[in-house]
Amino acid sequence: MAGENMARPLCCKNPVFQESTMSSTYRPVACDYYSELELTCLSRKRCAIHYHDDAGREFETLARITDLVTRDAQEFAVLDDGGEIRLDRLISVDGKRRADYGEE
Repeated sequence: MAGENMARPLCCKNPVFQESTMSSTYRPVACDYYSELELTCLSRKRCAIHYHDDAGREFETLARITDLVTRDAQEFAVLDDGGEIRLDRLISVDGKRRADYGEE
């Protein structure tokens, strides 16, 4: 993607899951879903993003995904408002449900 963190997506590796700083283990998203997120990022369009926090509360926002980054063995979508959402917290982006793509 467009950022300096051009590492290969974790979904295409076979990582050892590590305890995250968000109080749960990070689970990489399916490679096909990651590819959809890359296309959404490249399109630069605002889209509905439905996600949950580490307590399980659901949220929805309208934003552009400007980058996908990897940090501390976790992947994040960077939003145009400066926020970040850990990819395994996504429920759907632009109507595409993460659950429909399976898990790695």
